[in-house]
Amino acid sequence: MSDQELIRDFVRTRSEQAFAELVRRYVGLVYSTAVRCLKDHSSEAGDVTQQVFLDLAAKASTLQHHPKLTGWLHTSTRFAASRTVRGEVRRRHYETEAVMKAPDQSPQSNEEWTQIKPLIAFHDGS
Repeated sequence: MSDQELIRDFVRTRSEQAFAELVRRYVGLVYSTAVRCLKDHSSEAGDVTQQVFLDLAAKASTLQHHPKLTGWLHTSTRFAASRTVRGEVRRRHYETEAVMKAPDQSPQSNEEWTQIKPLIAFHDGS
């Protein structure tokens, strides 16, 4: 079956076999593209691959008329990898900021605790 036939079958019947065949055909392409795009973040390639195939399943109804599924998969992988790298960079930035802003010591004196205590909300379970 062609790619378009597999996608149409998946759209019409939600055929797991049709989708599994698409994954089998293209998992190597998607994964290797993700590894190349991620470079220093290649440990995330599996997550990017999974995201691309989730996108394929979600957008299958519009992709059944797409002329070249390989082109869409390649482009989708590049975008997913780019989003992953940007997210990782943001996460590291926020972690660095949090560490830099963290107090060096906890309040030592009773007076310091008295000032902080109203700011801390305790939940009593009710």
